[in-house]
Amino acid sequence: SSAGVGAMNGDPIHPHTAEVLVEHGYDAAGFAARYIRPPMVSEADVVLCLTREHRAACQQLVPVRWKRVFTVVEFAELASAMPGSSLDEIVGSRNRIDPNSSALDIVDPMGQPKAAFEHVYELIEPRVEVLVHWAREA
Repeated sequence: SSAGVGAMNGDPIHPHTAEVLVEHGYDAAGFAARYIRPPMVSEADVVLCLTREHRAACQQLVPVRWKRVFTVVEFAELASAMPGSSLDEIVGSRNRIDPNSSALDIVDPMGQPKAAFEHVYELIEPRVEVLVHWAREA
């Protein structure tokens, strides 16, 4: 599921995001934004964020779950480096990556032209492929 640290509940998907997704063969229909709430973090096996700032906000919502909150880049790198690993193994290996590295961020393109949304897609899509492959093996 999806939620955001600055989302307005019920808002539709951004038009540029919808265009980019459709152009790449994804269905963008039916999306409605949700603001992240503590139960979402508590109940999730893992929470994936686009930036370190988002990661910190989710960790602050439910501090006891901090080890289960990653950036997408962070989790994908760990999953790639540890094929066939369990979620617990990935959680236990998070110290392999500098948690303060700006390389872990995929910056929100809001307020920018469609090309910025395309760039974000190009950053996210290969990492999502890694996550899907990992989830199938786990």
